[in-house]
Amino acid sequence: MTESGTTETAAQQPKATVDTMVDRVLRGARALIADITRWTQWRFACKPGTWSCSPQDPAAKRSCPKGAVRRAAWDLQRELRAADVLFEDVERAARHRLDRAARAGWSISAPTARAVNDNKARSRGEIHAAVLALFDAALARQ
Repeated sequence: MTESGTTETAAQQPKATVDTMVDRVLRGARALIADITRWTQWRFACKPGTWSCSPQDPAAKRSCPKGAVRRAAWDLQRELRAADVLFEDVERAARHRLDRAARAGWSISAPTARAVNDNKARSRGEIHAAVLALFDAALARQ
């Protein structure tokens, strides 16, 4: 309800709603890959016995940052629909924030979350820590 007594429609308040959902997706995605055994490189997701699978596959055990974002957004679909927010908009905004964090913190030729994640010049542990730092920066909106 606004100060004038009218009710705001979803079309009048989508920015705040989208930002809130993006924060939730980023937190969820970070939690999915916080354990290095649940994180992967060079593919969106994988399950035991396969090279890759859809991030939405319930059997997926490991994800890259983009796969984790897709899975976290997928897991919020009911709430997104209830808030009249498109899954694709939230997923795209979350990926954009990760890429913006990569551009701010990495001096590589094409700084994106994917480039950071698939970097071969550092150890797995260093890259995983850098990926988690990207999520932290994206959540801080740096």
